[in-house]
Amino acid sequence: MAAVVAIAAFLLVSNRPKGSDQPADAGRQGQEHTDATPDATVPPTELAAGGHILFTAEGDLWQMSANGANAVKLIDLDTIQRASRSPASNRIAYALGRTVTEAVTEHDGTIQDVEVIKVQLLLADADGSDSFLVHGNISRWGWIPDSDLLWYETATLQQLFDWGYGGDGDVWIFDPATREAEKFIHDDSDYWSLLRAEWSPDGEKLMFASGDVLRIADRRTRTIAEIFPLPYVGGDRGGPQPIPYLAWAPDSSSIYAIFSPFLLAGEEPNPDVDLKTKHINALRFPLDGNEPAKLMPEVPSTIVNEESYPRAHFSEDFSKAFYPRAAQSEADLVLAMYDFADQKEYVLLEDPGVPERELMPYGVPLAWVAGDSAYILRGEGDWLYDTARVSLLKVDYRTGSSETLAGRDGVSGQIGNVLFLPEAETLFFTSGGKLYSMNRDGVVPIADDLGDASQVEYHLE
Repeated sequence: MAAVVAIAAFLLVSNRPKGSDQPADAGRQGQEHTDATPDATVPPTELAAGGHILFTAEGDLWQMSANGANAVKLIDLDTIQRASRSPASNRIAYALGRTVTEAVTEHDGTIQDVEVIKVQLLLADADGSDSFLVHGNISRWGWIPDSDLLWYETATLQQLFDWGYGGDGDVWIFDPATREAEKFIHDDSDYWSLLRAEWSPDGEKLMFASGDVLRIADRRTRTIAEIFPLPYVGGDRGGPQPIPYLAWAPDSSSIYAIFSPFLLAGEEPNPDVDLKTKHINALRFPLDGNEPAKLMPEVPSTIVNEESYPRAHFSEDFSKAFYPRAAQSEADLVLAMYDFADQKEYVLLEDPGVPERELMPYGVPLAWVAGDSAYILRGEGDWLYDTARVSLLKVDYRTGSSETLAGRDGVSGQIGNVLFLPEAETLFFTSGGKLYSMNRDGVVPIADDLGDASQVEYHLE
């Protein structure tokens, strides 16, 4: 079974539902076979995985084997932000970012010229050839699972913290076979619409956070239902964050959620902020109208800051929950796992580290389970000053024995694009513009010059 992991950026990037015009800079696309990615270093061991890795480097689209060999440049445009293969792997969608100058009217009535990034969405064949324009101004986008359809949100020029193109709440569904798009929904939230947008595995429903509510849009009826209010804590920059960890059940019938509003250990809670709860809760919300199912007892915890540590998540089979929580002294943290079958909490790490400046941002997993072993990605330190360290640990959570499989000091960027292969005990991740593989052989860069916001998609068996 192929493991496909798409790491999608929220592109700040209006309202043409279809298009076949060739963009001005799309003439250089095509195939360019090379022996290696730019400055790539091939690791010493072949991984027990087939398939390939799709990634952007210096604005071009590349494909290579899991060990860093057999690199092929599929599209040479210098402005590609992200690319993704269709579920059937017969097409590649990709986004181009280009800087444009727009005249805007400020609050005082003055007119200013500002430079902003406008994003185009294009579609190519499986080998990167024969591109055509899907839409000239979009924000979020992706493939709908179990289909050959694209979805995207159009964008409009607006002032958020600064001027830029941002999503306007209009979601469209594009059929590559007919090259036609139909409007799906409009999210009319006053703020922060379509956050954490994710399609159900069967491709029938779109889950997203809008304002202070979790909503589900049905692709067949085009209706939007409210599931539950989100217990926002608020962030140190203001706004409705953090959002609880949310995930679709494999059968698309329910939503799994972990609520864990956090603040840095040792800090005093802001009395003006409603923390909602000082407990970690895991629940399953059925979409058939039944009451939510509580999956574990509430776990009391000192709050941990959203911007400094991953908050919580489930194992891939939803049999376990991982979360940092306060130790008994409430001065330190531990990394814990609750096993729903055992109805028991296991402490995986007494010292899970203090990853600073979003070294491990929201969405980076804490751990994975294979058999009785938990594999943990531990982060520590400040990447801005090259003092951060990441380690891959293996813990037998029943006996408590542990070992460090690999580690790297001097990490100079946030961790992202994470994929773990349990059978090979290998972790892929990006940091500081490089793609690494991490296993017992060490931590080896398999691609360089990816850029600070590198996007990687894994198609491994």
